[in-house]
Amino acid sequence: MCKPARTYFFSCLFFITAAFVYCDKIFAQNIAATIDSLKKNTGDAKESEQYIKNCFAIADNFMEIDQYDSSQTWLNKIAEVLPFKTPSVFSYFLSTRQAEVYYYNGLQRLGLQESERSLGIAQALHDSLLLADAYNFIGLFLINLDSNAAAIPYFKRDRIYQATSLSQYLLKPYQTASPLW
Repeated sequence: MCKPARTYFFSCLFFITAAFVYCDKIFAQNIAATIDSLKKNTGDAKESEQYIKNCFAIADNFMEIDQYDSSQTWLNKIAEVLPFKTPSVFSYFLSTRQAEVYYYNGLQRLGLQESERSLGIAQALHDSLLLADAYNFIGLFLINLDSNAAAIPYFKRDRIYQATSLSQYLLKPYQTASPLW
């Protein structure tokens, strides 16, 4: 590559990198503003459904900017108010978010245990979409634990329940996460 072409290439590469860094900074600022707004709207009524939804939104936003400890703090606030023994959609979402935090912190075995708990909740709720999601989570954690052969049956179950969910919720195959699609 001649010198002018190399200089042009590296200057373009620099500007592209600078643009990505700038966009990432803007994204993080938007997330921070969203978190601040949600914190203000959380309120004092800890038993309310809106409080739980706001806590989930805050936890999800912290996950978006890779602040998993902060996300865990808000998941703990949800766990304080949810009845532990009663299966609900909220308890399912809490369990899957917890598994996700374990995943990003490299705690694959804990994530697998939490995913199995999620499966139990989904089975108690008889919700095909949650069942598909739970089977997918278990399969993903098994793959991360180098148990590929053990993961395949979970992905197959995931597909069975996704087929039900696709017709029930009018989802398209690309809207689901199974590696077997």
